[in-house]
Amino acid sequence: MWPASASTMRVAGESMTGAGFFPGDIAVVDRAKPVKSGCIVVACLNGEFTLKRYLLKRGKVVLHPENPAFPDLTVPESAEFEVWGVVTCSVRML
Repeated sequence: MWPASASTMRVAGESMTGAGFFPGDIAVVDRAKPVKSGCIVVACLNGEFTLKRYLLKRGKVVLHPENPAFPDLTVPESAEFEVWGVVTCSVRML
């Protein structure tokens, strides 16, 4: 049973295929789990949701895709940014 703080989201895009998240998969996201560098998160950056690895580098937040075809996103201090939740598992849709 998932905690009450968990919800699901359908994965879109291919930026996290290297971590095993493919379009159409379902990610389980826990909004109460603490965010640590290295976690895979759902974040809202300037009104757009994204699934990325959350990293802290030299005091800056970096959203790292697990696909070399996509660049890192360094979150500017002026950005509207929120970590919506930590991904705890996924369900592969076949």
